[in-house]
Amino acid sequence: MTSEQPQPPPQEDASTEVSPRRRAAEVAAVFVVSLVLTRLFSDLAQISTLIAEQLFALVSAVFILLPYAVLTRRPGHIDDTLDRHALTWDGWPRALGYAALLTLLTAAPFFAGYHAWRTAVLGHEFTFDVDHYWHLPSTLEGRPHLEERPDDPEILIWSEGRVLHTRWSAGRHRGDRAHNLTLELRVDDGLIHPLTGVAWSDDPEVRRDSTPKPAITLRSNSNAPRAASFVLEDATRLQVRALLNEQPATARLLRLGPSLAPVDDGVGDFDAATQTLDLDRSLWWLPLIILMQLLLIALPEEFFYRGYTQTSLDGLTGERRWAIPGTPLHLSPAIVLTSLMFGVGHVIINFNPSRMAVFFPSLLFGWLRDRTGTIVSCVVYHAACNLMVELAAQHYI
Repeated sequence: MTSEQPQPPPQEDASTEVSPRRRAAEVAAVFVVSLVLTRLFSDLAQISTLIAEQLFALVSAVFILLPYAVLTRRPGHIDDTLDRHALTWDGWPRALGYAALLTLLTAAPFFAGYHAWRTAVLGHEFTFDVDHYWHLPSTLEGRPHLEERPDDPEILIWSEGRVLHTRWSAGRHRGDRAHNLTLELRVDDGLIHPLTGVAWSDDPEVRRDSTPKPAITLRSNSNAPRAASFVLEDATRLQVRALLNEQPATARLLRLGPSLAPVDDGVGDFDAATQTLDLDRSLWWLPLIILMQLLLIALPEEFFYRGYTQTSLDGLTGERRWAIPGTPLHLSPAIVLTSLMFGVGHVIINFNPSRMAVFFPSLLFGWLRDRTGTIVSCVVYHAACNLMVELAAQHYI
């Protein structure tokens, strides 16, 4: 990397230019529509399992189709328009080199800052173990929509990272007899570690007993939901079995993941004779998360923010660049404005002001787009940043 100032992105021909006011209004309108749609889908995901399962795909579609629809209405050939907005493979080896080098340079400061935030600010405990990277099936990943007091007996199991969550209820009484519900969790090797700091439960025994064990039994005879959370330590397989009034009833009671899938839906190995569900831990989530970060998160967001938004704003703010002393960075007003919009777009998802922190890596995404002339570098570095978060998060509880 050299410290020379990057060349400004190519501008539209004079014959295709529009007034600055009209272009600014277009960018603002596209941004506001994207905020409304992403917030709408996020809200619907709280009440619809179908929307929750497809949330990333829906938001990705907004970030790709919305600017693409606007760009197709501009004069000139669409391929030339997309090239001007950095959707090009030209110079991709150089772009990948920049992304890889920037990842190496920022990894250590990132992990130091992330560790300080998780431990000093959030009060989480840090323990490093390669075993933390082994997860249960990805179908379990994500919190389902939960009823306050279900009428029928049920057991729900889902995961968030390496944490396993359980919620069980015996349902409403029928006549004078209360249901007795039992949930058995067992590992053949390793231990099941209750997380009393994470668990929310009406059962005092669950809250008090945090001793890791190879097997744990949870019981209830009330329709008031009880819940607990666990992590598996050095275990390759989790066995789950449910009983209702002392009779095996795993297929009837157990529902899995955010979609509340039945046990015979291909999640794990279910033995109908013994009513036992086996759930294996593996590393399959890693290639899946890499693909998701690249194709469903980094690519759509970079096309929207660095491709469409930053390029459009560059045409409004001119070629001015601010040099950052002691670094090769030159930031344009368009990079700063786009990064502010990028931060607001993240905050609006769940109204969490701390997510405005993405403003800072966004400056680097914008500089990469400016420097290489393609969003390839931004996509790769963006995905790398998100993957660093995913990998680091496995070691904090």
